[in-house]
Amino acid sequence: MTPETSEITTRDVLQQINRRLELIESDVRTVSEKLDVSVQGLNEKWDASVQTLNDKIDASDRKREVSFQTLHKKIDTSVQTLRDESAASYRSLNEKIDTSDRKREVSFQTLNDKIDTSAQVLDEKREASAQTLNDKIDTSAQTLNDKIDTSAQTLNDKIDTSAQTLNDKIDTSVQKLHEKIDTYFRWTIGIVLASWLSTMSAILFKGSL
Repeated sequence: MTPETSEITTRDVLQQINRRLELIESDVRTVSEKLDVSVQGLNEKWDASVQTLNDKIDASDRKREVSFQTLHKKIDTSVQTLRDESAASYRSLNEKIDTSDRKREVSFQTLNDKIDTSAQVLDEKREASAQTLNDKIDTSAQTLNDKIDTSAQTLNDKIDTSAQTLNDKIDTSVQKLHEKIDTYFRWTIGIVLASWLSTMSAILFKGSL
């Protein structure tokens, strides 16, 4: 065999290796593009999940604000009602005193004692009612705060669990994809080297003839 034939055969082998490397590069580029698409899809799912959780948190905050506003309105209404009832009681008492003064003569001291006693009783009832109302308000507010705290904690736990699950899935998918790419690349390199060695062996064998 002449040197020219050997040189042409070596060039052909190098061209074949170059073509195979170009095919490998194309396959790796395709796999990289698929990986980018997969990661983009996972990022979009993650953004959607975070947005949904934020919407739930915003809805919970709005409900809590409405509950507080309703509670304050009830408190204001109850206090106003108590004031109106107290004022009406005082007016009724004064009217009874005036009527009693016009209809009959009574002992000034006795009348003052009755007035003082009625006022004391009314004040005691008003204070007792106000204390009872305050106790109910405090109890309702504490119960509402406990429920809000429990709901917020539960929602935070769900958010953490969902985020951890999504991260685990992303890590697993990326790991599997890397393993596939590595395996495919190793096999391809092995095949190319085997082909090159086989070709060079053939060339050397022909050259030795």
